[in-house]
Amino acid sequence: MASSQLTKSVIAAIKERRTYYQLNKEAPISDKKIQELVEQTLLHVPSSFNSQSTRLVVLLNKDHEQFWDYVVEVLKPLTPEDKFDGTKQRINGFRAAYGTVSLNFPEHEAVRLRRCAPPWCGAMHDVGELDAPRKSSRLPHLQA
Repeated sequence: MASSQLTKSVIAAIKERRTYYQLNKEAPISDKKIQELVEQTLLHVPSSFNSQSTRLVVLLNKDHEQFWDYVVEVLKPLTPEDKFDGTKQRINGFRAAYGTVSLNFPEHEAVRLRRCAPPWCGAMHDVGELDAPRKSSRLPHLQA
């Protein structure tokens, strides 16, 4: 397949991607294989300036369920009463899955990268925050 055809194919697949199924507690592979795939993906995915500082947490079974229960607990006082039922329903949809993979990029690494690459500092900004109890993680984004 020619490069431009492949590009068009990939872009079309991305545009048409939709989730038409409910998440469920079934996994087609073992927990050990899930962990291995996550570790290998993290090891081989490119990172800014080859920093390799991203961390992933794999939560399966009870750990996964406890995580989403905690999310509900944390969001309840932060969510307007009239919106909470919809929020809880959506979170319960995530809880219904087999597991969760959580991305963590330590804030101190974002600071270090900004110091190491001054010419790109103006283009690097935070696009989100993982507000686990201590606001210790950020998702940096390098604008190209």
